[in-house]
Amino acid sequence: MNNQNINFKEQRDFGQILNITFSFIRQNFGKLGKTLIYFCGPFILLQGIATVFYNNNVSNILYNVKSHGIDYFFGNVLLYMSMFMVISILCFLMIILTVYS
Repeated sequence: MNNQNINFKEQRDFGQILNITFSFIRQNFGKLGKTLIYFCGPFILLQGIATVFYNNNVSNILYNVKSHGIDYFFGNVLLYMSMFMVISILCFLMIILTVYS
């Protein structure tokens, strides 16, 4: 593989831009992939677990809303939704911070 340094400030036409873009991706994809797995993998796994937990509990709450009333629905759904949103924001924040670092 050709590991040449890429000058980002060089003036290029459209074809050269595409070629340099794909060569940059080929050179750096492995390093970025390993870093994303090591740093963001636990957060992605936590988000997957939170998604399953949220979907399961909200579907059970929707099934039982007639017997418990609307206050039960809003109280529990907002609790699960807020937990899910906090974990999702944390996961996306870690991915963005890892890529930009």
